[in-house]
Amino acid sequence: MKPAQSPDVTELKRLRSAVLHRLQKHGIDTTDWNRVNAFMRQPRIAGKTLGEMSIEELKLFIPKMQAILSKDKAVRDEYERLARIN
Repeated sequence: MKPAQSPDVTELKRLRSAVLHRLQKHGIDTTDWNRVNAFMRQPRIAGKTLGEMSIEELKLFIPKMQAILSKDKAVRDEYERLARIN
């Protein structure tokens, strides 16, 4: 039987999962950590990798990523096109 995780670890995993879900919707291959980190490191996105982000930063990032998803369909389509040719 696994020991119970601390609430902070559970919250961190939940938030990271939520971010990965949104990245996947954006067309980022979430099985490719180099691609995920390259996207996240962009200064206009997060400026750091997913693993470097705190719980508070993740909480602030999720609405930002949601806004990107809803406002930037053209970019999403371009990422999907590029993902298909790579």
